[in-house]
Amino acid sequence: MLWRLPFGQRPSTFPPIAAEHRRAYPALQPRFDDLDRELVPAFAEHDLAALEAQRSYRRFQLALVTGAALTSFFGAVQAALGDGGRWAAAIVIVVGALTSYAATRVRHERLPGRYLVERAKAEELRSLYFDYLSGTGIAGPRALEARVNEIRQRKQAFDDESEPPARQTGGADDETGAAER
Repeated sequence: MLWRLPFGQRPSTFPPIAAEHRRAYPALQPRFDDLDRELVPAFAEHDLAALEAQRSYRRFQLALVTGAALTSFFGAVQAALGDGGRWAAAIVIVVGALTSYAATRVRHERLPGRYLVERAKAEELRSLYFDYLSGTGIAGPRALEARVNEIRQRKQAFDDESEPPARQTGGADDETGAAER
């Protein structure tokens, strides 16, 4: 099981729709191009940040469990050996101190919170990707341009804020689309 742990490997991210699946929809290619230019880089950035924070948190949790198990084991060895187990007491002290340091570092780095914020940003961008791709509420070139501008503004909001903005319903594309119908 330990060989499956991703130590030393950088996580990878994928676009919401893989290139081989895009070829089946040539009519959507201009939208794919807009999304690749405007949205996919930000999605990949936040998706990678979320994956890295998640992996770091899991590694620290594994270190805490391992440290607790080692401390318990060497505490039992010390108790069994009595006065001859001073070396085991030294190991208990060292492992306990390292485990405490790992627990403090997890809390200080706020890994679970960082993961949740980055994941929320990535998922909001994924949602925008599919909203734009589906053309929901977009009924003409001006509405399409308004939607691309909305995506640009929301992407900029993600870069400026520490938390994802609340999703708006009925944006500029709905008004423009209704006017063009």
